[in-house]
Amino acid sequence: MLGEKIEFYGEKLSTNAIAKKIGTTATTLTKYYEQAGSIYEAEKICRKILEEKEASLVEYDGEKLAIQTIAKRVGIKDSKTLKKYYEQTGDIYQAIKKCNESKIDYYGEKITLDAIAKREDIKRDTLKTHYNRTQNIYEAVKHCLEIKEKAENEKIDYKGEKRTKTSVARELGIGKKTFVKYYEQAKTVEGTVELYNASLQAIENEKVLYKGELKSVKAIARDEDVAETTLIRYLKRYSSTEKAVFMAKIQRQKTQKIKVRKRDINLYDLSLILGIKYTELINMMNKGMSVEQIKVQNQTHSKRTKLKQEYTKLANGKTLLEYCVENGLNYSFVYRAINTYGKTLEDAEQEYQTNGSNMPNKWIFEKYGLLLRRLMTENSIDIQRIVDYMRKEQISMSEAIEKYIIRRNSKQNKLDADWMQEVYAVLTDENMPDEYDDFKKAFYIDDKEEECVIQS
Repeated sequence: MLGEKIEFYGEKLSTNAIAKKIGTTATTLTKYYEQAGSIYEAEKICRKILEEKEASLVEYDGEKLAIQTIAKRVGIKDSKTLKKYYEQTGDIYQAIKKCNESKIDYYGEKITLDAIAKREDIKRDTLKTHYNRTQNIYEAVKHCLEIKEKAENEKIDYKGEKRTKTSVARELGIGKKTFVKYYEQAKTVEGTVELYNASLQAIENEKVLYKGELKSVKAIARDEDVAETTLIRYLKRYSSTEKAVFMAKIQRQKTQKIKVRKRDINLYDLSLILGIKYTELINMMNKGMSVEQIKVQNQTHSKRTKLKQEYTKLANGKTLLEYCVENGLNYSFVYRAINTYGKTLEDAEQEYQTNGSNMPNKWIFEKYGLLLRRLMTENSIDIQRIVDYMRKEQISMSEAIEKYIIRRNSKQNKLDADWMQEVYAVLTDENMPDEYDDFKKAFYIDDKEEECVIQS
């Protein structure tokens, strides 16, 4: 093919000669010529590739260069990070500056977290988590290496290779905790699968009382349009079949999407924006209430968390929520940064673009350092857990303490901590005493769960 003469605009030329006229390589031209069967179609494809490549070049010091070339020229090892910052800022010099600012002093070198993770052969996300928590890169690396060593020591034999229990469980479609529980009994993967399948079969074969009649789990899951595996999980946890079905429906509805302001949003995210628990949101929507009606009703409830986007106006007249949606920012993070930690919108946006939605430790300790130390000395509270909740979920210290207490009491009483956290805010809301019994009935709150709420 390379030596063959081809008719090209009235001339008989070799593939090499045509490629030079177009400005591409003979190999690239030949590839598309063989695919298209036409030299002119191949020419179009090659020219389009050249145009796209030209468009991706960036003006730097009077030259048009690829991002990778610029990264090498300025000593940035990770060109992907440079590209990310360039896409965010639209300015290559600002992007280079942000890359250099994100570098960390590590054994006498200024390098990025990515480079450190690659050098130490550890996961970048795990390193970032521990570094954000400790603010000490050497401690963070040490933690990650310990985790890696522990994982290596706990690997099991599967299909002729050493694998982590997590990866094997994921491949088999079994929950990690369930897999570990059965593996500790069976000691082999094959035995674990047998125990797991036997437990599923036992539940499936056993008919349970539901709405006055005995039905199989498979039939109930089909009739109620819930995942059978999810329903089985809740049947193991609750004595009431109705409660198990209800909880399975809650899980399904979390990902259900509705139209709000011409865009799709899932119910869980909508509950965060409205400042109510998603269980309560689902209950209201099941009663036929619109989003606007829920918003109006929620404004009368003083105890519930409210991120008041309606009243947070910017200089250009837009709400903070609109600004965050348009610029791809986490609204909750930006709102807390401004209203809880006294940061400017620019500070909040830069922090989010650089490090994501985890609230910086330094902001938390700047504001709550003395209070946190007092809590640590006077109460049996895990302060690091409180700080982690505040960082990762962009919540206040009082909300983080409330969450910690609820989850601690739930675990002590062998209850579902996530579920108890959901219902706590509603059952303790002084603005809805008349709805208390109705809510208990609608959400199948039993005496043990109510006692846990009172205790918390």
